[in-house]
Amino acid sequence: MWLSKPVIAVVAGAAVMFGAVGCGGSSDSASTTPTRTAPWTKEQAGKEYLKAVARSNRFIVAWKGHPITQDNVLEYSRGVIRFEDGMARALAVGQWPTDVKPVVTRMIRNLSAARVRWVDVVAAGSPEAAWAEWLANDRGPDKRANADAMQIRVMLGLPGTKP
Repeated sequence: MWLSKPVIAVVAGAAVMFGAVGCGGSSDSASTTPTRTAPWTKEQAGKEYLKAVARSNRFIVAWKGHPITQDNVLEYSRGVIRFEDGMARALAVGQWPTDVKPVVTRMIRNLSAARVRWVDVVAAGSPEAAWAEWLANDRGPDKRANADAMQIRVMLGLPGTKP
């Protein structure tokens, strides 16, 4: 059975997300009882959020001022996938305060939606085909994830934001 690139990307992204939050089964019924921990305080959540996004932010900052071109679009897209997957996994396991949790969940969903487009660029193969895919791609989910990130930063009172 042949699957389209977007379907494969969504399935792979879902596997990453579900693996990160431990949705696997177990034959030991005693070990399947989830343990509930209290949500983090806003201060702790802020520290954990900054840790979760740090590698992805460093990657983006390293590319700032370097235009994305046909020669580097594959390298850039692979990096976005790698670092945003790590960020999404870290966000998924957080003990976010009740008011912040829905925004974090939405951010993870938007990162997953954007991932499909990045995977399409990488799957195009040649630099020429990847560049054509890059130019044709709508970056809407990326913008939504960025808006979610700003909202989370404001909610957690992180530096550089206004309450």
